[in-house]
Amino acid sequence: MVHNVQTLTSTKHSLVKLVLALHKRRAREEYKRFLIEGLPEITCAAQAHIEIEHVFCLKTAMKNVEIQSIVGRLTDAGTNLHFISRSILARLCYRDSEHNVLAIAKTFRLDLSDLPIHDDSLFLICDRIEKPGNLGAMIRSADSGGVEGVIVCNGITDILHPNTIRNSIGTVFTMPIVTTEFQPLQSWLHKQKIKVVGSSPSASTSYSSVDYTVPTAIVVGSETHGIDSEWFTFADDVVSLPQLGFAESLNAGAAAAIMIFEAHRQKDLQLRGR
Repeated sequence: MVHNVQTLTSTKHSLVKLVLALHKRRAREEYKRFLIEGLPEITCAAQAHIEIEHVFCLKTAMKNVEIQSIVGRLTDAGTNLHFISRSILARLCYRDSEHNVLAIAKTFRLDLSDLPIHDDSLFLICDRIEKPGNLGAMIRSADSGGVEGVIVCNGITDILHPNTIRNSIGTVFTMPIVTTEFQPLQSWLHKQKIKVVGSSPSASTSYSSVDYTVPTAIVVGSETHGIDSEWFTFADDVVSLPQLGFAESLNAGAAAAIMIFEAHRQKDLQLRGR
């Protein structure tokens, strides 16, 4: 049974205005709240124990068994459910579907000290990534490839931007993610004795020729500027991915995925004793 139900009929309602405001980073930072759109993303957030305060959907969407199940679990835990009209839903959401679900959740934050360290830990450092979609894709690849934490360095893009969440398909909630700057990150990497592998199209060393079986952090930079110049001095290795066509480089998401799965391949071979 669903509890805490309210019907919203006007775009002038304070909650509707809040949702519209939270599409902007400034409002997300001011209110310490963010939006989650889509059933898979909301399900991931709930599984990760993200505090979800409000859920919005059409009343007819509750005929969907999966929506009914997750909304029921959330309202049992104290989340407020709001039924809205199709026109309001279309205004609030990126996706125009009668089965779409939208939520307001409290912002969460991790520190470098929260990241797990093991003998073969692998981390992904996203350096100055400009596009939320790319950042989301990198987080999704990190989740798929067994990365233990994503570190957003010199963050230009908000990790809770709707496009980041969407392209991560919700793994932004299940993957430990830290936002920091270069100096504290450098100190942490040095203290934890983590090998740093930077990436650059100009590097002469191939990405597949370095050892990722020790605790390693892979650094991937923006498509426009690449990694910060300080990484060239600080990194243990700077590698490139061979380009066989006309393009000068891969996009950041693809580059991260290739390096992550090369690390996974090496670790798998080590476990097999080969």
